[in-house]
Amino acid sequence: MPTHAGPATRRELRQLHFRLAATRARLLLTQTGTGLVTAASLAIGVFTGEMTLDWLVHLPWLARACFSLPALGGAGWILYREVLLPLLRMPNDHAVACAIERAMPVFQTRLIASIQLGRTKKKSALVAALIRETAALAAGADFRNIVGTGKLVRGLRLLACALVAAGALAWWAHGNVTLLLERALLLTARLPSRTQIEKIDCPAKIAAGEDLKIDVQAGGVLPEGGVIEAQAGSRSSEYKLERDPANRALFHAVIKSVQESLSFTVRLNDATSDPVDVRVLAPPAVLGVRCVEVFPAYTKLPPMTRPTGDLTLLAGSVLRLTVSASGPVKEGSAHLAGLEREAALSVDPANRRAAHGEIQIPKEGLTGFSLRLVDDDGIASRETAVYRIDIVPDRPPTIKVTHPGKEELATAAATEVIAFRAEDDFGVAAVLIHYMVNHAAEKTIEFDLAGQSPRELDRRFEWKLGSLKLAPGGTIDYWMEAVDGNDVTGPGRAVSEAAQIKIVTDEEKRAELAGRMNDALGSLDEMSQSEDSLAKELGTRIFQKTNQP
Repeated sequence: MPTHAGPATRRELRQLHFRLAATRARLLLTQTGTGLVTAASLAIGVFTGEMTLDWLVHLPWLARACFSLPALGGAGWILYREVLLPLLRMPNDHAVACAIERAMPVFQTRLIASIQLGRTKKKSALVAALIRETAALAAGADFRNIVGTGKLVRGLRLLACALVAAGALAWWAHGNVTLLLERALLLTARLPSRTQIEKIDCPAKIAAGEDLKIDVQAGGVLPEGGVIEAQAGSRSSEYKLERDPANRALFHAVIKSVQESLSFTVRLNDATSDPVDVRVLAPPAVLGVRCVEVFPAYTKLPPMTRPTGDLTLLAGSVLRLTVSASGPVKEGSAHLAGLEREAALSVDPANRRAAHGEIQIPKEGLTGFSLRLVDDDGIASRETAVYRIDIVPDRPPTIKVTHPGKEELATAAATEVIAFRAEDDFGVAAVLIHYMVNHAAEKTIEFDLAGQSPRELDRRFEWKLGSLKLAPGGTIDYWMEAVDGNDVTGPGRAVSEAAQIKIVTDEEKRAELAGRMNDALGSLDEMSQSEDSLAKELGTRIFQKTNQP
């Protein structure tokens, strides 16, 4: 028999398959949707009822299990039967076609025959005619009518009622919905309450001997106060929880000087918190401190170890610290008393029980230091010892003109010899002479010390006054200055008393020298007369002593 399955027949056959696929999708969607809605309605309804009863009478664990376990089992069975199995056993085209023909007798097995015969590769004219006739019938039929949605609609209505009941419970129970749900799922035994303990803020670890501060944030019905029930070993204690005057929802309590780990619960009105554990740890302790004073470079002194009981330090030096701890530490610092700031300590990576640091010694203000160590748990040491520091300033140098006196007469062409002595505890770095000619602008002359910084310096300076070109009656006011090598907190400076050189004529100078000579001769004559008087008195005393009976 010749075949007559042309393009039109194949197109009509594809349309039939497309209509069957759409009908299959609607069947699956309706069935799985009904299963999901039913399972959700069952679970929400049962749990809402259980949570309502639990809110009213506080159901025991067994009663809650009798509600929740069957509800969860039933919802799971519905999901397995109505959702999972239909997806795993998806109906084929033949099953969908049978369902359509049962709902629409007009096809009279044409739809099933067209689907089955359409699978053959060579189609006769009779088969092609059957497919065309079936396609024409299907084009005018509404396959959506075969998918019943009554169960889905009823399930949606039931789910809506369950959701309304759950919403009413949420409004009624306020912040206890989550707790009620946890109790329904058998996850906790905590009871719902009208007062809610929303947050407990306290450290999980503290150092032994520290005060434990507890802050509690509450909600719902707020009482005037509460109680902290603490358990430390075999001992139980209660502490008062007081409300913050500025925030009615905030409560505070302090447990003084905690010495051992403890567990506590908070009780506010009808609310009781879960136990909170606090570990009490031994704080790190300072076992020893090694102090080395590093002097400034200008002093040319080697570093010196200093005992902690005698920290008399030169201003500008550096105090190097090596701190030994009782256990591994994470960080540390030295609090500088007087300056009120911190100097960081660096932990030795190879030995975390040791920390190193440096303290720059200022000119003044620093009176001592105390140490603070922090271990890996964040526990800080309670080191309260203050190591006293006495700052010794670098004394400025001294300088004195030893020759001539404060006032000197000199001729304009004279060479004046000026002798001086300068001293410093670490060395004189520079010496200058400052002078003013006839009270004019100040000028200076710096002495060449050949790069040396002697601690004691005795020098003579021959000052050729002729270079100044002064006339008789002119004056030279001068003074000496010494500077030390302190380049850290200095430099220190010292000046001598001011002196004056007065320019006179040659006759005036000779007269002044003659006067000095006469004064010297007069002094010698007085000394000679004094010696004669002493000799006579001594002889008289000796003679009187020998003539005594």
